Amino acid sequence: MNIHRPASTFRKTAVLALGVFLIGCAAQALPANPLELLATPVTVTLNPSGISPLTAMIDFTTTQDSLVKVVIQGAVPVTHADTVFGKTHSIPILGLYPGRMNSVVVTISAPRHPVETQTLQIQTYPLPAFFPSIAVTAMNSALMEPGLSLSTLLLANGSTLWTYPIMFDANGAIRWYLDLSSYAGPCLPFRRIKDGNFVFGFEHSVFEYDIMGKLVNKITVPSFTFHDEIIELPNGNFVAAVNKPGTIVGNDVGLVPSRGDVMIEVDPKSGAVLTEWDIFDIMDVDRLQGLGIGLDGDWFHMNGIVYRPSDDSFIVSGKYQAVCRITRDNQLKWILAANRGWEGAGWPETGINTPDYLLWAYSLAGQGYPLAIQTGYQADPGFDWPWQQSSPVLLANGNLFLFDNGNMRFFLDRPPYYSRGVEYKIGDAGLSVQQVWQYGLERGTDLYSPLFGNVDELPATHNRLIATGMDQGASGSYAKVVEVTYPDKTVVFEAALQFKNAPFPAATYGQYDLVHRTVRTALYLVEPIFRKGN
Repeated sequence: MNIHRPASTFRKTAVLALGVFLIGCAAQALPANPLELLATPVTVTLNPSGISPLTAMIDFTTTQDSLVKVVIQGAVPVTHADTVFGKTHSIPILGLYPGRMNSVVVTISAPRHPVETQTLQIQTYPLPAFFPSIAVTAMNSALMEPGLSLSTLLLANGSTLWTYPIMFDANGAIRWYLDLSSYAGPCLPFRRIKDGNFVFGFEHSVFEYDIMGKLVNKITVPSFTFHDEIIELPNGNFVAAVNKPGTIVGNDVGLVPSRGDVMIEVDPKSGAVLTEWDIFDIMDVDRLQGLGIGLDGDWFHMNGIVYRPSDDSFIVSGKYQAVCRITRDNQLKWILAANRGWEGAGWPETGINTPDYLLWAYSLAGQGYPLAIQTGYQADPGFDWPWQQSSPVLLANGNLFLFDNGNMRFFLDRPPYYSRGVEYKIGDAGLSVQQVWQYGLERGTDLYSPLFGNVDELPATHNRLIATGMDQGASGSYAKVVEVTYPDKTVVFEAALQFKNAPFPAATYGQYDLVHRTVRTALYLVEPIFRKGN
């Protein structure tokens, strides 16, 4: 529903010292009778897209070329200075609190005029009752990465999952969300791209929305269906994990439809598929089928892609098998996984000999680990393999950081149950791997997430973010967001999203809530820098 709330006339203030922007000139004495800057009343449109309830747009004109700043007041205020210097102003208002009257201070500045301000009052609706509650249990603002936490909620409706991306502040207050429930299923991944918009895949298309909830672009690729991962290349193209209908894979059951084992590069302007990679050709497709993995054709389950610009290659996570590095022309370079059960690629196994590409584990002192650790039957305090991992990230130091979900650790569905963020240093030439850092083992089942989850390296502080998809506790199911310093692991932020729908595994798909991923971001992605003379 759109609500239009016209605002009253601006109050003129005489507090020049609080900040006039200097536009191409030095400070000058003000005229005795300055003109009023507001030429038309301010109009406020709440939720202009209809799917972003905590946003608004304010529109007005000024008598002089002016700059505008807005502050959404509250315990965690949000400030935005508009980049347009002119007379016509359309300012997005982001970060409203739900279910309350919000005070938004608008400041207009122009050369040789006093600053003019007005406080707008914008009433918002409460959050949907089925949203999780958010409890912040640790918060050190001096050491935290700035911004809000963006979590992609997948909320059960009994038969499928509705997608509601949310942003919440350091106090756990939700300050933004999109209602994507019109898509009858998960919209994944909900990823922010360079221009500040968001993309996700659903069925045969990639959708791009702006932060106000406006559909900006839709790319349809009829021959594929999208799932779990889309990344943006430096050239602006998308690389996505897809299913390719009509393909089959062989195993002990016979020939079954395959899925989750193809990725494509798409031109977002034309929708043309520029490159296709088929993991079937370079990996052992029936490994671990004795554990029940892949008998339904979902043998790889691609859930993460990282582009490595140094050599134009990709690091790909297959939840049920391994992390691997592949080249632009689909050549396998290495496999990060326990060294057990690997044979020839493809079906029948007539492709490359995959054991030739396995990484060998070494301690930080350079000593090779015993065979029981190399094959994944045991772990060492200094090394363990990733198990059904998610969300690989290439770090600034060149190492690989990922979320080790921990499912079937040591090839067994029994304790110890834990998930962790883990950093590996990989020697490409010598096929070596060393575990450099981890966080999560010390938390035990508190952070154990058999589904989804992700990690991130935070750019301003270099802290590490570890986020779970769904955990189980005495109070029910929840997701955790934990930010720790690196390398000493001091917790500077922690929040629990307590779900309200049936807990896993006591329910079936579509009947329990999840979080796909959580990242730290800003509501307003770009802010201008004002200096004397600009």
